[in-house]
Amino acid sequence: MTEEIEESFAYNIILRFICLFPRYYREWFDQKSKLTKVSGMIIQSGLEDKILDYQLDQIELSQVEWKSDKFNIHIYKKNREINLIYTVDEVNFEYIIKIPEEYPKKNLIVKSVKTKHYKDT
Repeated sequence: MTEEIEESFAYNIILRFICLFPRYYREWFDQKSKLTKVSGMIIQSGLEDKILDYQLDQIELSQVEWKSDKFNIHIYKKNREINLIYTVDEVNFEYIIKIPEEYPKKNLIVKSVKTKHYKDT
């Protein structure tokens, strides 16, 4: 294997691991990476953006499994937001998930936006 292929292979292994286990990546980054050169390389490499793109693509690709009249998700990659709308008994529950620039090192921020009540007329 050439050095270029090895670097690419290692890069892809790291990408897959972080996509599957973002919590462990956060813990590792908080505890260990402050003292290593690896953290700087990860940040500079754009790996975090690729992780986010991969995870958002997985949500979009799985729409067939979860989308219904009662549940929907809207992804706004440019704003780094995911909007969830869940309807139960004519009541809409809407949530916004904000994705911090430092994701996956930082946790997602989830906010309840509003609840709409509908009445029959």
